[in-house]
Amino acid sequence: MFDLEESIKLWRKSLRRNQALEDSYVEELESHLREKIDDFVNKGLNEETSFYMAEKEIGKTESIGEEYYKTDTKHRIPHQPWKANLWTPMLLYNYLKIVLRNIRHSKSGTFINVSGLAVGFASFILIFLWVQDEISYDRFHEKADRIYRLCSHIIIGNTDLNQTQTPALLPTVLKSDYPEVEQTVRLGFPITATATYQNKAFVENNILPADSTFFDVFSFKLIKGNTKTALAKPGSIVITDETAQKYFGNEDPIGKVIILNGQFELSITGVVENIPRNSHFHFDIPLSMITINDFINKSWNSNDFRTYIVLRDGFSSDDLEAKFPELIVKYVGKGKSDWLKEGNSYEYYLQPLTEIHLKSDISSEFEPNGNETYVYVFSIIAAFVLLIACINYMNLTTARSTARTKEIGLRKVVGSTRSQIIIRFLYEAVIFSLIALSIGILIVALTLPVFNNFVNKELHINIFSNLNTLIYLLFLAVIIGLISGSYPSFYLSLFKPISVIRGNLREGIKSARFRNFLVVFQFSISIVLFIGTVIIIKQVEYFNDKNLGFDKDNVIVIKNVQVMGDQKKAFKEALLKYAGINSVSGSYSLPGEHFVNYGFKPEDSETVLLNFGICDPVFIETLSLKMEQGRFFPVSSPRIPQQLL
Repeated sequence: MFDLEESIKLWRKSLRRNQALEDSYVEELESHLREKIDDFVNKGLNEETSFYMAEKEIGKTESIGEEYYKTDTKHRIPHQPWKANLWTPMLLYNYLKIVLRNIRHSKSGTFINVSGLAVGFASFILIFLWVQDEISYDRFHEKADRIYRLCSHIIIGNTDLNQTQTPALLPTVLKSDYPEVEQTVRLGFPITATATYQNKAFVENNILPADSTFFDVFSFKLIKGNTKTALAKPGSIVITDETAQKYFGNEDPIGKVIILNGQFELSITGVVENIPRNSHFHFDIPLSMITINDFINKSWNSNDFRTYIVLRDGFSSDDLEAKFPELIVKYVGKGKSDWLKEGNSYEYYLQPLTEIHLKSDISSEFEPNGNETYVYVFSIIAAFVLLIACINYMNLTTARSTARTKEIGLRKVVGSTRSQIIIRFLYEAVIFSLIALSIGILIVALTLPVFNNFVNKELHINIFSNLNTLIYLLFLAVIIGLISGSYPSFYLSLFKPISVIRGNLREGIKSARFRNFLVVFQFSISIVLFIGTVIIIKQVEYFNDKNLGFDKDNVIVIKNVQVMGDQKKAFKEALLKYAGINSVSGSYSLPGEHFVNYGFKPEDSETVLLNFGICDPVFIETLSLKMEQGRFFPVSSPRIPQQLL
């Protein structure tokens, strides 16, 4: 039976336990409670209902104490000594000692937990280095956000050609007719030639013709020389620092003369720093474009150069692109009205410099580009690897929960709150995460050479010399520690002292469904990653085993034989004398490499665009090509230009 006075007595006792409430406050609250009870009784309610409704209106003991502390007690007692402080230095120091003690007492469990996180961190850092390198291409240029490459999209009949090449006269027109363009530069195709200085001779594969404005557009740094005049005169070249060391050692190369192919004298006017690896094109020797001016085809129908522009501040690339159709009509489309009416088309468009490496997939690139999709895929994989490591830590920690029950029970008996126990386990998880990060960095340092060889890059881990990266990784380790320790800390803090003492842990322990979900989720991600790996391996095997239409096995390619001049025929005959060589052929290009293309219009047919490869009569025999119809060039036939396949 309900006893009103006994209930009020217990309520008053709970108030007195709250150290924020003085005796006068308790008496005042009791008086207030009795008044509300009388009001509810006068309205026709019984004493029990009236008590509970009055108690509900006044509020719980904790909230009443907080309000009285804020309004009356705070000016006298700045801190609340009766409330547990979760972040005192001594408490954190105590937590650290306990973590170290647990590591000593449970070496195997600690090793498994930390090693799992360490492998996760190592995998994440390796992928992070790769992704960071991929998105950093060409961003070292000071004007990178304003530099664009012009490309051409040409449709002739059924042939769709999307390429980097543009006409030689295009930069001049852009600079004179369009105020949006601040600067332009043309780059030719790399030239291969024999370079000689005194008694040293090297075959240079990367001699790059470039306009005198090259260093106005790109921020390649000159060690010696003047950026304004380095490529301004005929016969002037700039060499990289590595090339300078190769030819001259510690001598000053400025003013020295290098001879190309035994006849062209080129004077060195500058030395440029070695080209950053994260550039979408590289060179060893930039050659002044005016040097080859007499060999340049100045027709608007000839696309022989890559053109780059710098937009002025405040101008939009879209606005400039919108003017390209009128440029094509004015210069390129002269006399082509019938050609355009047949359904053919010709257009220019702009590519941002910083998007070329990851987003460009057109013909005649300087070098193979990356793929933006791979960046996203590997970023997701890195996140999943860390997530698996976190789940693994959660599962292992909760699986070993029985070993921690006595510790938790004793802590609660001596007065530890659930919040303190949660903080204690989160603190332990963060410590483990920081240890795992240190081990992960060591793993990365040891495996990075192998990883570089696998991805064909030169990645470096400069964590301690790069403060931002170090802060980022430490922050990541803390976050991973908090995530990893979240579920175990909340799970273990639910243990009740009485259950621990009695050896009955079922009371107060939640269902294992969430942990089962984590296990299933962890294995699901692992299976998906495994299947993805198998698919990639099979795809690579498919590429390697795919029938390319010619036999590439036991075929050796010797490039740059044009430097032999008239000795090429003698070289070929000398090779055929070896018993192990069955056939020797020569060509200007190879299957899969860049071919010259021309438009042709057969009689009573639409114009088509054809790729041209020039070769000798034994080319088909050397590569085991199969003729669909007709015959190949007879070996004994005269050199007639009209012979085509």
